[in-house]
Amino acid sequence: MTGKFIVYYHAPGQFKGRGEFLRLMLEDAGVPYENTSDKLYGQGAWMDMFRPSAETILQETETDGADGDNGGSDDGAPYPCLFPPAIFHQPQEADADPVFVNQVGACMIYLGDVLGYAPETPAQRARANQTLLNAQDY
Repeated sequence: MTGKFIVYYHAPGQFKGRGEFLRLMLEDAGVPYENTSDKLYGQGAWMDMFRPSAETILQETETDGADGDNGGSDDGAPYPCLFPPAIFHQPQEADADPVFVNQVGACMIYLGDVLGYAPETPAQRARANQTLLNAQDY
């Protein structure tokens, strides 16, 4: 599958961490991608754990007139996520919705599906998920 891929993780290129699993899958598939830490921290951050306090969001809502459709903050986050890493994918197909998902396991399952790595049978999926979860525990 083609389209635009972005890996969101802390300080790209400075350390591997949990974002490395996503980069390795994209590299192995030969798919170009961007690596960024934009929109992770501070004002207007997309990751819920790095957003301002509820008090700050409420103050912004009162002063900026935000309509509350996005948890009281009109920050443009594509989908609520808790922690990085996250993957953004805009498929090339004109009618395809963009995908924004976090959690290493969920990202790897999605990438496996769209990059052609996904197992075909329930037994193969169970073994692949077992390997995935074991790697996350390591």
